[in-house]
Parts: sequence; structure tokens; C-alpha cells
Amino acid sequence: MVTRGDLYEMVTRVATLLMADAAAQPRRYAELVFRCGNMPPWMRADLLTALRRVSRNTDEVARQAIWAALRTTVARHREFSDTDWALPPDEIAEFESLLESLHPRSFSESHGWLFDYWVPHLDGVTERHRDRQEHETTLARRRRVAVDEVLQAGGIESVIEFAASVKAPSLVGAALASIDPEGADAFMLTVAVGEPLRADVARGYFVERFRSGGWGLFDALLADGDLSAAAKAELLRASLDPRAAWEKLDCLDPDVGREYWSQITEMDLWRNDDLLVQAARQMAASGRADASASLLAGSTYRLEADPEFAKASAEMLEQRIQQEDGPDTVLTYHSLTSLLGVLNRHAGALGEQRVALIEWAYLPALGWGTETPCLHQILAEDPDFFAEVAKIAYIDERVDKEARDIEADDRDVKRSSAAYGLLDEWPRSPGLDADGNLDPNVLHDWVTRARTRLTEIGRTRSGDMAIGAALAASPTDPAGQWPAPAVCDVIEELASDALERGLSTAVFNSRRGTWGSIWEGGEQEREVANKYRQISDRLEAKWHRTAMIFSRLASRYEQYALTRDEEAEARQRGIAL
Repeated sequence: MVTRGDLYEMVTRVATLLMADAAAQPRRYAELVFRCGNMPPWMRADLLTALRRVSRNTDEVARQAIWAALRTTVARHREFSDTDWALPPDEIAEFESLLESLHPRSFSESHGWLFDYWVPHLDGVTERHRDRQEHETTLARRRRVAVDEVLQAGGIESVIEFAASVKAPSLVGAALASIDPEGADAFMLTVAVGEPLRADVARGYFVERFRSGGWGLFDALLADGDLSAAAKAELLRASLDPRAAWEKLDCLDPDVGREYWSQITEMDLWRNDDLLVQAARQMAASGRADASASLLAGSTYRLEADPEFAKASAEMLEQRIQQEDGPDTVLTYHSLTSLLGVLNRHAGALGEQRVALIEWAYLPALGWGTETPCLHQILAEDPDFFAEVAKIAYIDERVDKEARDIEADDRDVKRSSAAYGLLDEWPRSPGLDADGNLDPNVLHDWVTRARTRLTEIGRTRSGDMAIGAALAASPTDPAGQWPAPAVCDVIEELASDALERGLSTAVFNSRRGTWGSIWEGGEQEREVANKYRQISDRLEAKWHRTAMIFSRLASRYEQYALTRDEEAEARQRGIAL
């Protein structure tokens, strides 16, 4: 049993080790400050003593880390002073008293924290009890004061240098705009299209300038004949008013439009979903097919029911296919499957053949196991396309082994693997009518044409195996018979060992693992064997080769049943696990 004394001793030892570790590496005091609310009073007293000692230390890195931790911790405990975990006000005051002595000597360290995207703990205005508007107003004022201090000390270049030290440089630009120093507009226009950091500061600056001056200010800036097309495009982006910006483009030099569409992102649309399709098309027209597709992919959950959105998605994916490096894409798997899902939802309007060809082009990027319903359907309807997929999936049976061993291009390997996976996972039988029933004439014609083409391209054996596997997915006939007579007729007519092996393997693989007690033996396997034996007996009189397929399957499962019986018996006798 753990006593209070045992617990106290353990806490004391751990605290001693932590304090000793921090004494050796003072920066680690910052972590202890963050967790001071969980410490016993005597440990907090020791921590305060240690911090007073560190405050006289010249280790600036440690001082900065501890000061940041103290600032956040003091604000947080004051904010939640009414909770049972908050420190008493007198203790908080002791920690707060150290802030001045630990204050960083670096301006960026002492003020840079204000320029983050999330500043939850602000002196005098708390996250929990504040009015949001008051918090935003106070934060904006603090930022403006900080930037003004830098501006007065070293001018606008110093402000940009300061921005390089913060997490959100654009917020520095916004604070500068609120000060509105003389000549800042002209200067910031020169950096708006320069190095990324400086451009980010300029973007924040002009976003804020638009909020205060609107299109009246921006029209005056855009009227400057010496201003570059790129700078004008950045002004239009900074307006966050894309609808009006696009109207302005019609009146500006075409170079401005080219610059604008070469840089625009989803953020520039500012939640104007009705403009998204037009933006995506313009981006693609300016050679940004990947960015266009990414823009669309990020909006599928909102716009997937829109036919125009589906049409644009198809156009963007097709344009990427036509590019020199092919359909390799920067889209993530989720984004790509989301777009293809939209295409399949609108396949009737877009055309199933068109959607299938898009699926086929992107198949190497999708990998195995991805649903491509239009592609599966075209395989079942077009025997020439089936043969083309088989040509890519399988090695040419007429090529000698030495030639087969030649290393293939990585893209060809991926394409071949994707084609193989497509045929391996093909869940649909050829020869189906519009109602999903097997049409004997359609099936016979499909198989005949497919095998003719397979012979021409040297894929007879492997192609026959794929056809056999597809026939395993055929439906029952109206009388409930499976395999249907049309399938049996094909098997008998062709007398292809490879086709029969493909069907047999697919039927065998369609049955997943066995579930049940480890003691029951091969009962489940015997049930399957009896089922296939009955099919074989039913077919024997008219379709001998088909009957033999199921006879062999039955024998295989009967053998498995005996093996399971032996395993169960061994377990019962205690000689096997």
C-alpha cells in the first residue's frame, strides 16, 4: 500500500531531479514554469529562487525562453483565477515580478510574439472573459505600437527585417498600413512582387490598406502607368474582392490578367464558391492545371452536386493528362479520388466513356483497390479496350526471357501494375444487357473479339485467364442456375485450359477465410465441396469441361476438409495448438 509519506518522498525525489536538470540547462526552467500549477508549494518556492538567480544570468537564450513561459503562464492563471487549479494571486504576482528582469534584450523576442496567427493570452484582455472585439482592438493597437517603434528607429526596411523574425509576416505589413507612413504605398508596391517574405509583408499591408481605403485608393494606384503588371495583379489579389477585381481586369492591360491568373489561390476567392469554377478554368488556361485541380479538389465536399463543377473537374484532369509529363499529379490520393467521385456521380452527363478514360489515365496514381466503376463498365463493353489493358498488364508471351529481363521505365512499371490490378479486381462480367442480365449473343461476340485481339498482341494465355476470372463474376440465369448456360457454352466452345484455370482460381479466391471453432474440423469445407459437387453433377451431361472445373474445386475442398479434421483431432489430443 502506498502511503502519503511514500508519495511525498517520490514527488520530492522527482522534483529534486528536475530542478537539478534545469540548473544544468537553464532553458529547461521554461518547461517547469509552464507546469508550476502542478507543483507543491515548496517546489514553486524553490523554482522562484532559481528563476531570480537565472534573471541575473547572461544566457540570453535561456532568458528569452523563460520570459515567454512566464508571460504566458501569468496571463493564463490570471485569466482562470476562479478555477481550483489557478495559483493564488500573491504567488502569481511573484512570478510576474520576474518578467521585467528577464525581459529579452532583443526587440524581436520581446514583441515578435504579438505577430502570430493565434495570440490567446494578452495582457489586460483575456481569452476567456474578454469581449472578442476588445481583444482584437487591443491586439491591433499593440502591434501598431511595436511596428511604429521599429519604423521610427530604422524606417520601412527595418520593419521588413523585423517581419523576418515573426511567424506571420503579413501581420507586420497590416500594422504598418494602419500607421500609414508617408511614401509607404510606393515602397511596398516595389516589394509586392519580390522575394517571398517581402511580398508577404506587402500583401498584408495592401489587404489592410484596402479595408481602409477601398477601391477609391486602389483605382488611383492602378492608374499609375509606371506600375508593373505584376504589381497591379498583386493589388487586385489584395482586395479580397474577386468579383470586382475580375471586372477591373477587363479594363487593364492583358499582361495584368496573365500575372493575376498565374498567382491566384483559393484564399483570393474569399469564399465566393460561385466564382470557383471560372477561376479554375482561368488558372488552367494560364498553364496551372495542377493548381486548378487542387482548387477544385478542395471544394468537392461543397460543390459535388453542381454539374458545372463536375464538368470543370473533368476538363482540369484531362488537361493534366495532355501535359508533357503525363498524368502524374501533385494531388493527394484523397483529392484525386474525391474528384473522380464527382465525375462518376455525373457520369451520365459527362459520358461514361470519357470518365473511364480519365480513370484509366490516373490509375497508376490510384493504385489497387480504388473504385473505378466507369472503367470497369467500359472493360465489360469494349473487348478492344480489354485487350489493350491486358497488353499493358501482362508480358508478351512471344518475347524471350532475356528481353523480358530488360529493366523497364518506372512509369511503365507503375502503369503495368495498375493494369494488372484493374483486371485482377474487375468485379463485372462482360456480356451483360442494360438490366444486368447475361445476353448469350453479346457475351459470345465480346469473347470472340477479345481473343482475336489478344492473339494478335501475344497475350492469348494470360488474356484467357483474365476472361475466365471475369466470367466468375457472371450473374445467375433467370432460373437461378450458376454458372449460366451462356457461360458454360463459351467454356465448352473455347476449350481453353487458361480460361478454365482463370475461372477456377477466381471462384476459389472469392471465398474468404473460414470462420468458426478451431475444434469443428472441416465441416465448412465439406459444405463448399458438396455445393461444387452438385454443380458439377448438374452440368456433366451437357457441359463436360465446365463440370470438370467444379469437380476439381470440390476435390480441392474435400482435401482441405480432411486437413482441418486432422488439425482438430490433434488439438483435441493435445499435440497441436
